[in-house]
Amino acid sequence: MEEIQVSQEEMRAYLLAYQGLTSLKPLADEVVIVDFIKKVGCIQYDPLNMVGRNPDLMLQSRFSNYDPVILEHLLYGKQKLIDGWDKMMSIYSVEDWPFFQRLRASKVREMEGILAYRQSLEAIQYVDEVKMFIESHGPASPLKLDLGNAKNGRWGHGKLSSAAMDYMWNAGTLSVKEKKTPRKYTI
Repeated sequence: MEEIQVSQEEMRAYLLAYQGLTSLKPLADEVVIVDFIKKVGCIQYDPLNMVGRNPDLMLQSRFSNYDPVILEHLLYGKQKLIDGWDKMMSIYSVEDWPFFQRLRASKVREMEGILAYRQSLEAIQYVDEVKMFIESHGPASPLKLDLGNAKNGRWGHGKLSSAAMDYMWNAGTLSVKEKKTPRKYTI
């Protein structure tokens, strides 16, 4: 294989272009955004909104005319993207879902430890009840289902329904249908 010499300046220019950080910003549309996320693998998803949510700020810096409605539609309307775990809370292509099976299995063990620490391990007993509730009532937030309060632990979920749904989301048995503030409505 022939060795290629690349200067630091050429490498800098390449990396900026690859990450979409040049002054030439393409117009944002669903196809362009999905293609970009597939190219970079994932983008971090922090749902807190201080001056804008992290994925929106990141996409806004790379695409002209970006509107957060596009990302919401790709996530919860068309479901071409998914928010899940990839080293951290992330947004990635639905096509990559099967590749995260080992991570989801690891998250199950992690969640069991977290729920035990928070004195909410009994929430796992309600998984089947949560599934039946969602099957009969459609997408739901933990507020729609009363399974009782979690024990006053060190910190964590106040309701067992919230703990159970969080466990199920981490396990991959529930997905997010929509988010209103940081609250998830799952299916």
